[in-house]
Amino acid sequence: EAKWSHLVQEEMPRGLKKYMEVELFPRIQLKAGRKGISLTTARRWLHKEGWVFEDQHALRKKGVGRGLHRSDIICSIIGHIPEAGQMIEYGKNCDGYWTGELFVNQVVNKIIPAFEARHGAGYQDLIMVDNSPLRKGHSAYSENALLATRMNTKPGGKQARMHSGWYLKDGRKVVQPMIFPPNHLTYPNQPKGLKYKYLRDNCDYMFDTIKENMPKALASVKLAIRCWEHRMVWWMDVYRIGMETSDAQLHVRRYSSTTYKSHRRVAERVARHFDQ
Repeated sequence: EAKWSHLVQEEMPRGLKKYMEVELFPRIQLKAGRKGISLTTARRWLHKEGWVFEDQHALRKKGVGRGLHRSDIICSIIGHIPEAGQMIEYGKNCDGYWTGELFVNQVVNKIIPAFEARHGAGYQDLIMVDNSPLRKGHSAYSENALLATRMNTKPGGKQARMHSGWYLKDGRKVVQPMIFPPNHLTYPNQPKGLKYKYLRDNCDYMFDTIKENMPKALASVKLAIRCWEHRMVWWMDVYRIGMETSDAQLHVRRYSSTTYKSHRRVAERVARHFDQ
């Protein structure tokens, strides 16, 4: 047993260390550092690959496993508010994983009542949340959010039922429903698709009708045409002064896109539209 222990604990790690430092690393143009690979690291690599005694077990693969997740609140005035927190046990056959719905439920049923109980009535709380990149975390959208990724190409079918949107036309707010009315002939009370455009809405699949409606369809996109017109003017200007393609793209982008340098800032003129 001592012989095999010396083989696994000394000879094999030293052989792996020599191979990595002398042959493998130079082949891929890497250096192992001043002291090289330690024997402890070499033993760990061998153990991970299954080089163990018969009465031992190799390292188990890491997985999500079972654990606890707690969403807690720290007030800048009081400090930790334990009654506002919420904890779940995640993993297989447990509470699942943290979602946007759970966070909204925590805000409504725990955070706000705990804040009012601690500070009293007449105060407003500003909640700052670390942004979770998960699809169902803090950055999750509501079920009826206006997201093009949730829409089908064609109207109807199984897709999200979004709330109405709006746009400005001649300084007037125009509401744009995302659901067909109940009296629609083809898609009553069903969601609209990405390809529901003017010509499709006014088409009887006759060539003469398309010829008649084409000017009307072009007239319905005045704003988009105006934006492209302004963009083309900038492109013509940069080519007149002889800019290269890469420099021209950067120059046009400066004037054709709105850039907000501060964190999550909305311009005042944009914010005013939401108040209308």
